[in-house]
Amino acid sequence: ILLQPPVDIGCVNKLFIHNPNAYDADGDSLAYELTAPLQGINTSVPQYKFPDEIGTGAGNDFRINPHTGEIRWDSPKLQGEYNIAIRIKEYRNGILIGTVIRDLQIVIDATVNKPPQLNIPLQICRVVGDSIILNASASDPNFTDKVSIRANGARFIVAPHPATFIASAPANPTSGIFTWKT
Repeated sequence: ILLQPPVDIGCVNKLFIHNPNAYDADGDSLAYELTAPLQGINTSVPQYKFPDEIGTGAGNDFRINPHTGEIRWDSPKLQGEYNIAIRIKEYRNGILIGTVIRDLQIVIDATVNKPPQLNIPLQICRVVGDSIILNASASDPNFTDKVSIRANGARFIVAPHPATFIASAPANPTSGIFTWKT
């Protein structure tokens, strides 16, 4: 199940990050890889080029983390609309049992706008049964811009003990509180 919409926006010469926010309802392991989009059943788009093969230059690095699915493009060189595909492999007990291909449209805009900064703990460790309560905040270096902050993921919809995220109204800065009994 993929919870992140398959359209995302980035900026020329700025780090672009996207995570499809996938989880498996059966608890199977997932692995991710980039692949050429399909134009028909089992037919790849002819002469397809990955985004880092267009407008090449220093720092035009495009990759996917095979364990988390996080896509990082550091840093797009040309404004435009790019289409990619992600192959998600599902493993049960180390055996491949299925695959899904997910298309993603990336719109890269040429702008002088600076992206907001998100401040959250990157890693936390708790004993099962403990509660997690953490503050997240976001601010925008463009002081007149308002920032909205939200959270999504399997923990918000899967029982038992779904998580909550209560966000302040859009502002600059803004914040929210994540709560989950593990």
